[in-house]
Amino acid sequence: MRLAYYADDFTGATDVLERYTLAGVSAAVFLSPPEPAELAAYPGLECVGIAGSGRIVGIQELEREWLAALSALTGLGAALVQYKVCSTFDSSARVGNIGHALAVGSRALAQDVVPVLGGCPHLGRYCCFGNLFATYGLDGRTYRLDRHPSMSRHPTTPAREADLVRMLASQTSLPVRSLPLPQLEDLDATLATAEPGLLVVDALTDEHVGAFGRSVLGRAQTPYLVAGPSSVAVGVAGLLGRTPLPASTVDPEPATVVLSGSRSPVTAEQLSHAESAGFAVFRTSATGQAVRALRDGVPVIVRAPNDQGHGSGARIRRALAAAARRIHRDGFARRFVVCGGDTSTSVARALGVRSVSMLARLADAVPLCTARLDDGSTIEIAFKGGQMGAPDLLVDAAGSATPAAARSCPG
Repeated sequence: MRLAYYADDFTGATDVLERYTLAGVSAAVFLSPPEPAELAAYPGLECVGIAGSGRIVGIQELEREWLAALSALTGLGAALVQYKVCSTFDSSARVGNIGHALAVGSRALAQDVVPVLGGCPHLGRYCCFGNLFATYGLDGRTYRLDRHPSMSRHPTTPAREADLVRMLASQTSLPVRSLPLPQLEDLDATLATAEPGLLVVDALTDEHVGAFGRSVLGRAQTPYLVAGPSSVAVGVAGLLGRTPLPASTVDPEPATVVLSGSRSPVTAEQLSHAESAGFAVFRTSATGQAVRALRDGVPVIVRAPNDQGHGSGARIRRALAAAARRIHRDGFARRFVVCGGDTSTSVARALGVRSVSMLARLADAVPLCTARLDDGSTIEIAFKGGQMGAPDLLVDAAGSATPAAARSCPG
């Protein structure tokens, strides 16, 4: 097993899972370091991912979780280990501290230079001279990250700085440097001779991503740490010589429940589109009514409470996790879609998810997965980042809806 990664939320973990699976690489994601029996359920596994909660926790909890994952992944024989971050580098000094996590990993592996891929072109994320730009799903325009209409207003980690060198330097005592596009051809030599610290590498195109993949894969003879979004997997997977898999279609499933903690305008449009198409909408306080709608064959949306005060993120996650447990316990939901990176890991844990593998592709970076639960059963589940997907994504996830049966309850 040569490839491994730790993702700081579940949406990111399944994004990488999709990249490797579609490239023909056998991959699975676990919620904690996997036991031998769990690994045995996936014969021929080439890539192991661990979905963590690093994006929403403080430094001490992040360090404990990350070091446990890193130890487990290197113990499985992984030569290349990715610290997977959101493509918009959601992070702050207090919550989801990427710089600190990479410093911890660097010390644990005694690795002087940690390369960080800044761009993720296939998702509309571009890094140029160390500055990150992101395309906005509602208007199709590309903004510098600190001026992005959604990410600059993120409820947990608003983007205040687009310069990844400055952002990461504010989070760690390690030196942080960049390798701009004009010097990208020197990446191999730079990795071999650079002073210790973090090296942010520009990427605007798939060719830049491929160059990064070649350089880091060539250095992965012993456990080697890299960081970045799912473009790291894109760059690496293309070099492995596997036969790409066709993306499977999603079968209709009216017994679909959407659990949304996302405040992204992109998700808001998707929720509105789904409601217009016949989904019944409930707050977490009306979970019982949501169960009855599912029993009647109506797909449902369960939304987070209107809570934007101090600590609201944690309250929203707890409310959605409790709703997920109740709905699953009653047995009428056969497919779950979880919206929001901050929400994803909490809901997965509440459902008792132990591992997931890709089943089909809903949208770019939003695979539909088969999840194995701790009681031995399985469910279908997708984890959607707030910025991901077209307006009809949730309708596509259910395959159909019944407008005449649509109803809404504010809870």
